[in-house]
Amino acid sequence: FLVKALPYNMLVRLTLYLTPSQIAAILCIPFMIGYLGISDMSIPSIRSFIMITLFLFGLLIHRKGFWLNTLLFAAVVIILIQPDSILDLSFQLSFIAVLCIGMVAEQMDRRSAEQQGNRCDPQKVADFPGQKVAERLEQFKRFKLLPAALLRYCATALKISLAASIGTAPLVAYYFHYFSLVSPITNLIITPVIGFVILPLSLVSSFVFLASGVFPLSSFIDAITIFVLDVIKYTAQWNFADIKIPAFPPVLLVMFYLGILVYVFLTFHPSAYRLSSIAIPVGIAIFPIVFYAGIKLSEHRGISITYLDVGQGDSAVVELPDK
Repeated sequence: FLVKALPYNMLVRLTLYLTPSQIAAILCIPFMIGYLGISDMSIPSIRSFIMITLFLFGLLIHRKGFWLNTLLFAAVVIILIQPDSILDLSFQLSFIAVLCIGMVAEQMDRRSAEQQGNRCDPQKVADFPGQKVAERLEQFKRFKLLPAALLRYCATALKISLAASIGTAPLVAYYFHYFSLVSPITNLIITPVIGFVILPLSLVSSFVFLASGVFPLSSFIDAITIFVLDVIKYTAQWNFADIKIPAFPPVLLVMFYLGILVYVFLTFHPSAYRLSSIAIPVGIAIFPIVFYAGIKLSEHRGISITYLDVGQGDSAVVELPDK
């Protein structure tokens, strides 16, 4: 937006060699490096940095990258630098969340491309004498369809949030023994506020503080941050906010993510997808969990007390009926 707002003569000279998108991509890189440093080189930040850098590099060479290749490349780079990172929970959650979001986005892009292919080409509409009338009708139609477009946007955001939540749910359940029912909805509200309001204002205010010794907007940032924390605390207290999940064998994790990998393979190999059914990956991922849950539910639910010899003393583990 800023590049396109430059004076005409300057813009013409710049765009003799680079497009506005390419100029913006080059200008983004120093800010990305700075943000990576601020993030203390955490694994999710490194993954984001590698993926966005590859995307921007694709803009520079007029190539559209494939998100799955980019994700796998980022994983390989991180593992080569730090091999034990693959066992890190932040690595697993970050890559699985992006993988699931990517699959949902891929499906939505395909549907959108099919719908656009079935529509009338706007260039053909512009060729006949009633071009102005057609443009006015198109503008009116867009205005009329604005509520529907807003609903589609909300539905898309909800699908992406659900994809990330469901994809990471087995890992969260395995390590933390609960599954959040409200996170797909609360993420739609909280994540944009943090990402587009709190974080940018905090960074801008920090740079102003470095230059002037004054931290502007501190009261406003504090108020919004406290509001977000209050919303999180309030929703966490709901009776139906989460489901407590007892410990389960790790083989269920393996089967669930094996099913996701099979689904990825079938999705990106159309010939295999036609020959096979969606029931195959769903069965691999879900059936073992349902089977195990059925066994556990059929067990007698009483208080269990296990006495353990821990060397220097005795230990008693008491399990209540809710596990």
